[in-house]
Amino acid sequence: MSADIERWPPPNDPVAFESLCLDLWKEIWGVDSGAQKHAGDGQGQTGVDVLGRYKHQWVGVQCKQKDGRARLKVKELEEEVEAAKKFEPPLAKFIVATTCSRDAKLQKRARELTELHQEQSLFTVEVWSWEEIWPELHMRSELMARITPIYWPLLAKEIKGQTTRPYSASMGKWRICVAGVIIIACLSILLLSRSRNITLSNASALFEAKQYVEAFAAYSGLSDRDLKNIDLHRRVEECAKRGHLGQLLVERYRGLIRTRANDAVLRNFYGNALLATLEIDQLGIAEQQYREALRIEPTFAPPRLNLGIIALRQERSNEAQTLFEQYVGEHANDPVAWVNLAVLHTARFESNKFDQESHKSAIRCLHNAHALEPRLASVHKVLGRLFAAEGRLAESLSAYENSLAVDDEQPDVRSKMQELAARLGRDLVAWDSSDDLQPRSAQFTEIVQSLNNRRFLEAEKSSQELVRRYPSNALAWRIFSSTLNARGRSHEAQQANLRALEFVSKQTYEWR
Repeated sequence: MSADIERWPPPNDPVAFESLCLDLWKEIWGVDSGAQKHAGDGQGQTGVDVLGRYKHQWVGVQCKQKDGRARLKVKELEEEVEAAKKFEPPLAKFIVATTCSRDAKLQKRARELTELHQEQSLFTVEVWSWEEIWPELHMRSELMARITPIYWPLLAKEIKGQTTRPYSASMGKWRICVAGVIIIACLSILLLSRSRNITLSNASALFEAKQYVEAFAAYSGLSDRDLKNIDLHRRVEECAKRGHLGQLLVERYRGLIRTRANDAVLRNFYGNALLATLEIDQLGIAEQQYREALRIEPTFAPPRLNLGIIALRQERSNEAQTLFEQYVGEHANDPVAWVNLAVLHTARFESNKFDQESHKSAIRCLHNAHALEPRLASVHKVLGRLFAAEGRLAESLSAYENSLAVDDEQPDVRSKMQELAARLGRDLVAWDSSDDLQPRSAQFTEIVQSLNNRRFLEAEKSSQELVRRYPSNALAWRIFSSTLNARGRSHEAQQANLRALEFVSKQTYEWR
């Protein structure tokens, strides 16, 4: 069963939690780490409860067991970091392990301290909540078998059928139901994935029909026969994303690496599964998988790109830029890599709108991605974000519409469009205020005024005339699409958007 379907509670005793952390990090660091508890309660531990060596460097763990709703505070983290600075010999990494749930403020402060420490040649700082610790325990079956009777004695008895306490019937039914659904889904996928009659065209047909569970199984079966085929792995990922099969994706790659631990490709895609599954979002574990993949095969480039994505999520933009640029230096024909670089520069522009270099860099990267793959939804999505940061709201809305025209299963894009539509509804004249918009005509102004006054029928007639006058102009088709949307004719609006996509690569205003 997945670690996230059934997460066991942490020990409710500080000493037990400290011992559990020792057991876990012994496994993480390896048998040669010499991991041990450092000093004892009240003996001047200088911020370190568990000490060991990993990759020839000293690493310390401070254990923070919290009862009930008590939470680890940012001030406590800062105090423990200050104490750890006094440790001798100096640490390379300092981890605060806590029984609390994940806290975005703590994670952010840990990243800030790490960046500050890098300037001072001090240790990195990490916060491991129980949401990070439990999956690390759960994936180590031998360790779990050994420690379950120690830290969860009642659960150990239940597992053996020797429960001595009352058991909730409703909870039992819930667990049986969840387990049954997973078992049935896994069996269905297993049967289809092992069929020797699967072809790529069969799998693609299932995907086009939006039968994502069946397509997931079909692509998995093809991938199992050719585990080095990266394209098949990506198709499996896409099925999992669209079919909300994140847990199955994680379990698939977790199972594969158990038998092929030294396969860099599988390590990379296991990291992807962890990174992309919103229910888990285990960045730390994903990062470990990518680094292990690079250790196994240093010339294998995808983990470097994915490490850049993690660094970008954690606001380590300089590190992310280095990793992205290293990747595109070797794989300049990968449009996704250029999109990631564009995201990085767009984020910088958002934080400092006067940074024209970031703006130019984002446009250059998007232009490169668009030239390689004009019908890539993420290109238009990032362009929408960049336009929004500039205050070009109508163009932002059009870019998001184009993104949905390519891939209509993007709820985040729909949400952004709703926000923009609400803002434009208050001030649609902004459409006519951008010097970059073409065509500049009285008819264009008339459409804007009609939309602003909610005279949608007039706007539709005028925009129809506009596309007749400018039949190869992407923006004219976008305006027509917007008026059709306002009239509630979404299917025709999407068709107009597709026409806009046909011409968008021939126009330059997007890439100025």
